Amino acid sequence: MHTEAMKEKIRDTGREQRLKRLVNQARERELEAKLPRWGEAGEIILRRGALVGCHFYCYYVLDRTLTEAKKLICAYEKVGKDFPSGGVIIARTLKDARGRWNRVWHAPEGGVWLTLVIYPDTLREHNHLYTLSAGLACCETIRAYGVAAHVKWVNDIHVNGKKMGGILTLGYISERFKQEYLLMGIGINVNNHLFPKDLEEGGQSIFGSTGIKVDLDVFIATLISKLGFYMGMVSHHEQQLLNAAMDSTSLNNPIVDIFKEFSDTIGRKVAYGVDVMKEPLFEAQVWDIDNDGSLILLTKPHNHKQKRFSGEILYL
Repeated sequence: MHTEAMKEKIRDTGREQRLKRLVNQARERELEAKLPRWGEAGEIILRRGALVGCHFYCYYVLDRTLTEAKKLICAYEKVGKDFPSGGVIIARTLKDARGRWNRVWHAPEGGVWLTLVIYPDTLREHNHLYTLSAGLACCETIRAYGVAAHVKWVNDIHVNGKKMGGILTLGYISERFKQEYLLMGIGINVNNHLFPKDLEEGGQSIFGSTGIKVDLDVFIATLISKLGFYMGMVSHHEQQLLNAAMDSTSLNNPIVDIFKEFSDTIGRKVAYGVDVMKEPLFEAQVWDIDNDGSLILLTKPHNHKQKRFSGEILYL
C-alpha cells in the first residue's frame, strides 16, 4: 500500500485512460445540450475547442499543478517538442496549493485540482476572455449537480456567499522555445467537506451542499467538455469580429452575455483592489460587465464610472 510520500509524482495512468473515455462521452452530451440554443454554430464552437483535454497527466500527489505544468513544458522542450495545447494536469491531493497573491488553498483528496495548458489562438487583447470562459464552465458543471452556484467577477465560484471554486490564469513564456502559454489553475471543492478552522465559514463543497458523493472523474470529464465549448467560443467570437472587420464593442460578445446569466456581480456594492484582501482601494457599485469583459464600477459621490480589466472585488 502506497503512503502519500511514495505516491508523490507517480502517474495514475489508469485514471488517464478512463478520463479519455469519459471526455469523449461528455462531448457528445455537450453537443446535444448546446444544439437547441446554438444550432450549427454549436458544432463549430465545439470543434474549435476540441483540443481541450487532448492529453491527461494524472498524479496522486503534487505540490501544485501549475508548477508541474511548467516542469512538463520544460521536459517537452528538452526533447525538441512543444507541450500539447489542451493538456490537463490533475492531482488527487495538493500539498502546497495557492490561489491569487499566493493565498493558501486547502486541496485534500475529494476535490478537483487541475491545470489546463493552452497556447491561445486569439489576439492577446482577447486572452482575458479565457478566464471568463473557465468560470462559465466551472459554474455550469456545478449547477449540473443541483447546486445553485454563481460566478463572481472575475474568477470565483460561490454558493450563498461561500467559496466553492476558483480560477487562477497565468501567462507563461517557455524557457527554450519562448512559446507563450496560458496556464489555467482550477480548484473546485467537490467531495471534500472538512475545512481548516480559518476556512470553515467561507468554504463550501458540492457534498456539503447536497450530501451526495460525486464521481470525480465524471465531474472532471463534464468540466473538460464545457471548458472546450467555452474556450472554442472565444476563438469563434474573435473570428466573427475579424470576418466583419468589427471591434469588440460593435458585436455582442456571447461569452459576456452568458457570464451575466451565471453571475450575481452586477448591482453589488463591492470593495475593489489589485489585492483586495490586503489593500482595498475604493468602494463602488458594480454598474455592468462591458462587452469586452471588463468591470464597470460606479463610484460615489459623483457617480463616476470606472472601467477595470484586472484586479478583484469583495462583496460588501
